[in-house]
Amino acid sequence: MPPQNGLVAQSAAGGQAEYEPAGGGAHLIKHMKYYVYVLKSTVIDKHYVGFSTNVARRLRQHNAGKNRSTKPYRPYEILFFEEFDTKEKALSREKFLKSGQGREHIKTASWRN
Repeated sequence: MPPQNGLVAQSAAGGQAEYEPAGGGAHLIKHMKYYVYVLKSTVIDKHYVGFSTNVARRLRQHNAGKNRSTKPYRPYEILFFEEFDTKEKALSREKFLKSGQGREHIKTASWRN
């Protein structure tokens, strides 16, 4: 049985879903959040930019060596992450941060000090 109006349930994809009555029945409205994150290696001056719906899970995967491009430089810590309401906005931001301008932004950002 679905949760009552206003209750939030965890979705299988890691996002949240809210049930709202509409037209006499409950409808599932999905409120997925998307994240762009920057990881920093704790052993070498190397960063990794990624996209996920669950940053904590992705950090565990990176530190467990499940990503070929980050495996040699682990462990990692989260330098920062940003939240987006749409996948398109998150992927656009990820693309920017992986560009030359974006890499420079990561290196010189005032929040790093």
